[in-house]
Amino acid sequence: SLIEMAPKPMCKVLFANSRSESNNTTVKLKWYYQTALERSEKKIIKSRHRGYHGVSLMPCLMMGMDYAHMGFGLQWLMILHTDNPS
Repeated sequence: SLIEMAPKPMCKVLFANSRSESNNTTVKLKWYYQTALERSEKKIIKSRHRGYHGVSLMPCLMMGMDYAHMGFGLQWLMILHTDNPS
């Protein structure tokens, strides 16, 4: 099984239908974990500018592409965009 191939001590697998769904879930899990530990400074998401992360709300914010933000007023202070490698 997939979990048997994973490095130890992993014991759970979470399946998603899309990159957008998996990125949303990853952000929510990270924020839940950091909130539980009362470390709000660790809730910043680092993402590549112009990277494609999906089209639901959080991935659109993570992309850093103007067309995904224009007209929606999407602004999120907890996302830090890095340069595109190319």
